[in-house]
Amino acid sequence: MKKSRRHDEKMISKQNICARRENACAQRVFSVYYTSMEQSLINQQVIVALRQITRAIDLHSKQLQKEYGLTVPQLISLKRIQTEEPISVGRLAGQISLSHATVTRILDRLELKGLVERCRDTIDKRKISVRVTDAGKELLDQNPTLMQEVFLRRFSNLEDWEKTLILSSIQRLASMMDVEDNDTHPILSTEPLHEQRHDGK
Repeated sequence: MKKSRRHDEKMISKQNICARRENACAQRVFSVYYTSMEQSLINQQVIVALRQITRAIDLHSKQLQKEYGLTVPQLISLKRIQTEEPISVGRLAGQISLSHATVTRILDRLELKGLVERCRDTIDKRKISVRVTDAGKELLDQNPTLMQEVFLRRFSNLEDWEKTLILSSIQRLASMMDVEDNDTHPILSTEPLHEQRHDGK
């Protein structure tokens, strides 16, 4: 009887050990599966967020073009001219962080639309400054808004640590997506900044 009882106890003990091992194995499998599913969900959420950002920028650019007939760089230029007019092309280029050639083409477009005018200095005829026309002022009175203005207003209300965290995260994303280092223009737009001349060149 005692041998039989001991044998039964050993069998139960072995069964318990096996059961615990199977349970531990099942937990590890579940943990790996859950981690994999969780990582997959995170990956999807990151891609969705990136797509939402690019789509929002693109839609805003199209809406600006549809409602006011302007590109983002053109509106930025127009607003800056109004703030500091009369302003030279070189100073304007420095203020909005674009090349002199790019700003010249933007001004060509704005002048064709009748929104700005170039004026020669009354003293030094070599100097040319830019002013906003009455038509340009009327357009600006409608208060066309830049997406980056809205974003920066909200961004400025964040705590310093939040700003630093967002900056480092976005910079890391940019490096992971092989963004060109020479594209340093602070303009939130999906449009090409280097506009073609009105003759198509």
